[in-house]
Amino acid sequence: MKKNYNLINLIYYSGIINILPKFLRKRIKKKFRLYYIPTPLNNFPDSNYPILHSYVQQEEYLKNFKFTNKQKSFMTYEHLIKLLSLSFNKGEEFSFLDIGGQDIDFYLELKKEFKNVKYYIFNKREILDNFNKLKIEYSLNDFNIIFDESNLYNNNYEFINFGSSIHYFKNYFDVLNNIIKVSKKYILFSGTHFYKSNKVNLKKHFIVKQVNMLPFIFYCYFFNRDYFLKFFLDKGFSINFEKKNLTDEVNYKNFCNLVDNISYTDLLLSK
Repeated sequence: MKKNYNLINLIYYSGIINILPKFLRKRIKKKFRLYYIPTPLNNFPDSNYPILHSYVQQEEYLKNFKFTNKQKSFMTYEHLIKLLSLSFNKGEEFSFLDIGGQDIDFYLELKKEFKNVKYYIFNKREILDNFNKLKIEYSLNDFNIIFDESNLYNNNYEFINFGSSIHYFKNYFDVLNNIIKVSKKYILFSGTHFYKSNKVNLKKHFIVKQVNMLPFIFYCYFFNRDYFLKFFLDKGFSINFEKKNLTDEVNYKNFCNLVDNISYTDLLLSK
């Protein structure tokens, strides 16, 4: 099996998978069901994270919410509203920063449950442009869009949500260094990849190629759990919970010879 996974990693990483006959590609995908491939890269490629966001889809979510008063879009942490209700009263005023937020109806659901929440969102410019168009067209005056990363750090936030997003930041360590300065209470990392390893070259992270959405290709980080947690614990944060994310059953078998105990994790920190 070790040889099989070494070979299949090479087939995916090199791009050979894309030129194989269709029947063979299907057989390989069905047999291995891989999500990510280890890479030797030290930096992300210049072109990373193709934008799959749709204004039409977002408008549909908005119209559906007006009709049903319920969120329809997918969440990497399904019980986020419930989690917030354990920490904030319905009429309480608090600030919520959504880093990587992609769907308008989460904001609508949040405002339904917490009418005085101050909501801020940051993502890729193309995604934010779609949101800004909705904001103007539907008069979402308290839908606060942060277009520039430097402006993330102009406010303080009671709750910061990284919805399966921190691993896509090329400069993730700079983001974390700055975000802890404006975090007043909670930081949630959902759908994040952690591993354990004592190897010197893996003490912080390594870069993987995401292949479960071919032909769309993404690159992201897997994080050394102990190093990642130590960063926050040394800054006075505590672990509220750390548990397996159940929204997807990610296959990590092709990493079995590289690192130990990889997990698709939800992590809540507080100070």
